[in-house]
Parts: sequence; structure tokens; C-alpha cells
Amino acid sequence: MQAQLIVFFDGTCGVCNGFVQFLLPRDACKVLRYAPLQGSSARQLLSVAQCESLASLVLYDDKHTYEKSTAVIRIVAALGGGYRLVYIFLGVPRFFRDYCYDFFAQRRKRFDLHCRLLTPQEKTLFFP
Repeated sequence: MQAQLIVFFDGTCGVCNGFVQFLLPRDACKVLRYAPLQGSSARQLLSVAQCESLASLVLYDDKHTYEKSTAVIRIVAALGGGYRLVYIFLGVPRFFRDYCYDFFAQRRKRFDLHCRLLTPQEKTLFFP
């Protein structure tokens, strides 16, 4: 049985929502589930610090949690196919990957992204 992969994201961030919108149509096998860091699922499964730090995506897989650049790499790789090539970025030192992640995260609120409405099928992939 495959581990449940839950992408926790800042539900009020346009960039984070845009990333989820990017993932939804590309996840052909529907291996990813989604939940806002502000929701009850996050409070149940994550640490208080992870829930309060809205500047990081968190990937939860039943055994581990991954944050920042490692979460992004593992999330994109979970899409399968050619997306698995992003695993090569795990070879870049984490301090440098996370520095780049933090640099962008500090500026993400500057982007005004508008998200499309979810289909009924997509809504079933979300936790509160």
C-alpha cells in the first residue's frame, strides 16, 4: 500500500494555491491530497511550528514530513513520469536549496495570482 501523500500549503497565498493548481491536472494517478496549513488536518498531523510557519510547503507521507525545497522536489517527483527527474536537485546541498526557497517565499505575497474553481472531482482530493 502506498503512503498517503498530503501537500500542506498556505491557503491564503496565491503562489501556494497556484502551485496546487499546477499539480492537480498533472497528477494522473491522484497520489496527492491537499490541505491548508490553517486547517484541522494540519493541526492533527503536523507540529505546531509547522502549522504556524506559513512560509513553507509541507509534504506529509505517513512516516515523515518534508519542508521547503525538499517538499517541493518530492511533491513534483510524485507526479511520476518525467517529473521524477527533479530528484537530481536533491544532490544540491539543502542549505542552498532552502536559501533559494526562503528568498522566493519572502517575496511570494507580491504576486497576485488568481486561481480557477475546483471541479467536483478535484474537491475530493482536499482535506479540511
